[in-house]
Amino acid sequence: MPLNYYAINKVLGGTMVPTQRHSFGGFGTLRVVGEMLRNRPRKPKHVPFDYQMDALVAKAFEDVRDGRAPERVLWDTKLASRFHVEARRLGVHAPSSQLDRRLINIRKNKARYLKHGISLSETTVIDTQPSIVPEYAHVLEFALVRLRNRYGASIDDILLEPELAQEYEKLTRTVANRLTSTEIRLGALYIRKTRHVAKNELPLFDEMNADEIEEKFEDLGTLSRITANDVPAEEGLLEVLENKNYLYISRNDNLRSVVKELVEGQSLALVSNHFWTPRRDSIDVRIYRGARFDELGLQRWQLKLIRERNPVFNWPVIAA
Repeated sequence: MPLNYYAINKVLGGTMVPTQRHSFGGFGTLRVVGEMLRNRPRKPKHVPFDYQMDALVAKAFEDVRDGRAPERVLWDTKLASRFHVEARRLGVHAPSSQLDRRLINIRKNKARYLKHGISLSETTVIDTQPSIVPEYAHVLEFALVRLRNRYGASIDDILLEPELAQEYEKLTRTVANRLTSTEIRLGALYIRKTRHVAKNELPLFDEMNADEIEEKFEDLGTLSRITANDVPAEEGLLEVLENKNYLYISRNDNLRSVVKELVEGQSLALVSNHFWTPRRDSIDVRIYRGARFDELGLQRWQLKLIRERNPVFNWPVIAA
């Protein structure tokens, strides 16, 4: 007689969480494990907050911010450290990650906190930060996806939790050791901010035909055969596949730089695991040259292809 796992789950006081439909094979197993870890029970480590404590969090940040944006604590470790020290001096003894989360929550819920006399002043310092480094954009994403699969972590979790942030930076530097902490963290924020589709744009995305742009892609061959210098150093879309399974899709400002790293570098080692080991003679690369297709920019086409093809090593696209 087969075991009734649902009944056992109820007896043990567990809960069942709906997940996406999974496929067979190593990649399917990888997604199952990721979903399981994402919904695993977590022991509460947070300190309960009330509006009085939130007011102290806001004051602590105001005392050290010098006009800078609250979100800056996600990547400016020096500012974040000053904020944490000041918050604890004022009597808010909570983990650093929770202090940052409360600050971001105050910023995002301005009207609610104003009712309780809590507010943050306007940002006055707008300093331009370096954009994501084209050569290593995929390295950053591979490291983020590895942590997502291993811990079920969001990008905010990775940047806010000190242990995850350190592991993310360490993973990235195994391939891209010249990147600074600021570049690595800002790269994660760039990926987070660009991996969503506004709800009012969903009708446009539904009308876009992914098969039409796929026909315009050029097959370069396998990683074991590609000569990176033959790839144009210009903007375009990149697809990485294995046996017709989509591994990675991305728009990049410099196709040659990303193909060169894939051919000569070690970025694929970041996503290697017990379920999948990369073989360069079986991994194909395809590119689309240009900045637009069908009068639309490639950023939109990147999102369209990721949503439809569901590549294994891309951060997912959501409707927001």
